[in-house]
Amino acid sequence: PASNFPSPDKWATWEHLTAQNAAIMNTTGNSAQETQWVIDAANEFAGPSGVDRRGILAVIMQESTGRVRVNSTSSPGAGVNNTGLMQAHNGASFNGENPQGSIRQMVKDGACGVPGPTGGDGLQQLMARYHNFFVACRGYNSGDGGINMSNLSDGGGATSSYCSDIANRVLG
Repeated sequence: PASNFPSPDKWATWEHLTAQNAAIMNTTGNSAQETQWVIDAANEFAGPSGVDRRGILAVIMQESTGRVRVNSTSSPGAGVNNTGLMQAHNGASFNGENPQGSIRQMVKDGACGVPGPTGGDGLQQLMARYHNFFVACRGYNSGDGGINMSNLSDGGGATSSYCSDIANRVLG
């Protein structure tokens, strides 16, 4: 259950997590400026989404290792492209013509959701629904239909270790 996961007061500081993860992101082909824009976007969209910036950064690292040019994936049978830094439901991808703007949009899509009939929930909508970051992460990874509240490691075909992986990331 969600109670098995660390509360935000146990998470590493923003400063520790950004330093640790910037070092990793800088090995993915990002420029130092692109990495800084990723960190800036995680910080920026924490307010509008109501999601702790450390959690947003953890999801970015889990989904793409912060690599701004990450490839898209597809949800089997759902006709959904998972795009960008947060592999958001039909979200934005990197645009070399507008690198900073596209990085901001990729993080906004994952944190705040993608509006419209082909869009999908972001962490903001899932947090509003479940009131717990790790339950929201389970829904973000596997879809929120049929989350096993007593076992967040039950991915229902998605990544079983997703919530544990995110917990390790926020702990630093």
